[in-house]
Amino acid sequence: DLCTKNTTLEHLNVGSNPIGTAGVEAILYAMASSSMKCEWEVADCNIDIQEYLYSHTYCTGPYTLNLDDRSDTFVLKELLVMYAQNRLVLSNVFHDDRPITLTKGQLPLPPTAKAEKGQVPNHGTLTLLATQDDESCPDLHLKDAPFQRLKQLIGSSFALDDYKKMTMIKILADGFCVTVKQANALLKLFESTTCQAEKAAAAVALIPRISNSEHHTIDDENYMGCPGPIGGVFFEDKDNDGKIDVCGDITVLVGLTNLSQIEQGYVEQKLGKWIAFNPANPTGFYRLNMSNFVDRRIMFCLIEANAADRKFRVSNKLPDVSQFATNNGFRNARYNHKAIVFDSSWSLPRFGVLEFDFVVTRRPPHGAIPITDAAFEQFFKEFKAIPDMKLVGLRAISNRYYFTARHAQRLMEYFSPYEKMHNVVVRLEVFVILLGRIVDEVNFNDALSVLDSTSRKKLIDRVGIVQVFNPISPCGKYELNLAEHDQRYVASILLQLAHAQEGSLMEIALDGKDVPDILAIWASDADIPVVGTFKCKFMTTNRCHSIVQLQDNSIRRRISAALLFKPNELGN
Repeated sequence: DLCTKNTTLEHLNVGSNPIGTAGVEAILYAMASSSMKCEWEVADCNIDIQEYLYSHTYCTGPYTLNLDDRSDTFVLKELLVMYAQNRLVLSNVFHDDRPITLTKGQLPLPPTAKAEKGQVPNHGTLTLLATQDDESCPDLHLKDAPFQRLKQLIGSSFALDDYKKMTMIKILADGFCVTVKQANALLKLFESTTCQAEKAAAAVALIPRISNSEHHTIDDENYMGCPGPIGGVFFEDKDNDGKIDVCGDITVLVGLTNLSQIEQGYVEQKLGKWIAFNPANPTGFYRLNMSNFVDRRIMFCLIEANAADRKFRVSNKLPDVSQFATNNGFRNARYNHKAIVFDSSWSLPRFGVLEFDFVVTRRPPHGAIPITDAAFEQFFKEFKAIPDMKLVGLRAISNRYYFTARHAQRLMEYFSPYEKMHNVVVRLEVFVILLGRIVDEVNFNDALSVLDSTSRKKLIDRVGIVQVFNPISPCGKYELNLAEHDQRYVASILLQLAHAQEGSLMEIALDGKDVPDILAIWASDADIPVVGTFKCKFMTTNRCHSIVQLQDNSIRRRISAALLFKPNELGN
């Protein structure tokens, strides 16, 4: 409140005061948001605290507020402002032990005002739980003028204290995105020859918050691919140090300068997971420590990708193909080794380890251009020449190109069927990386033929059966767990096709027992049980290679249009 109201101050010195991290963050936020334009001095303040206290969940947690206390009213006001800005979600709100609803945009009434129904109360006790709005909370970007004042504050307040410079930059990076130019300017504040550890730690905090580097940029939704290498090569080594940029040379990749080899090595060690992550193609397995800021940043990126994928499916009226009918891409989730479901009641924890598979369901657009066979030969040659971190490099550039199923098969066959990485068959991991980049889904089986039966079952478990199901030509053997929504959905598709006489169900068994007349027992989708293992073989009379080969009134055509949704493919 002081930062907002006293806009006439030109200089404010709070040095040597025990303001702590909360006070520093309030000052940084006030300066970054231009709510106060004065120059600050915070020298000798107690901001040197443990790293684990930094988190994106600052201001979250349970609150018990005495509304007759002016300081508690100020706290409530700030929480309501953040609630209106979609930075927080307020839940379990009680006023004097009675549940109430707080409307966005409202602020506490003055103490003398008469409280009315629907208004924020101004007397009594208010309890609530504040959590970050993980899907709606926007990234805050620093404009140039506020950034210059922030840089001046950090440089002048701690001219000879590199540790506190690092701490200030960590606090700043926790709440705001920066540009490459701004990140380089902050790193230039470290002038001492003995501050390599602090400078590198500051770089580690800044890199996941850089908003305009070529690394980790999200493709435009209208991007149609490129038939050949962008810039002449697929895997580039800009600084000629023998290390492919996308395979670990993160500082070169994002454009940071003036970091020594020792500092670069420290950054690469600390940002290992971030280097291996690509938010433009995030389908994969994750094990994330929620008390680690890099892991938390990855989780926020996944939440953002999940929200975008769900919005796309809802806006195009596509079916829910999630594991537990939650319409999201999180699968097989565990928190501290205990199975959980990411539903609407779940909130991101501050601590503990999350393990899960994540899948983006959006397919390449109709008309997407895969790399040519000649370009793939160059790609394959460069790929084989990468000394290490091949899969990291493949994922890093995967969002720039589209491939065919035959290309995926060639890459998978390069690795031995027994070769594993982190206890995962490498061939399987290659397919997972390329899943959303293959343009000819009808030929998925060409690539999947490289996997043994165990790996194919593992693939279905990780990405969901719908992602590898071919509704245009659904022939094959199936083993479906009816307790999972997506597998029960595929069972309903097979049942619909059989009822419409567009195929035949054979060798049918439920929980190991033969079922002679499944069509009579399961007359509709509602008759399909919600538990049990359903095995069958499905056959069609004609195999198609494109949706346009199916008749207009075909069930397969309607289902294919939804599951392999590609805008404009059918010309409507």
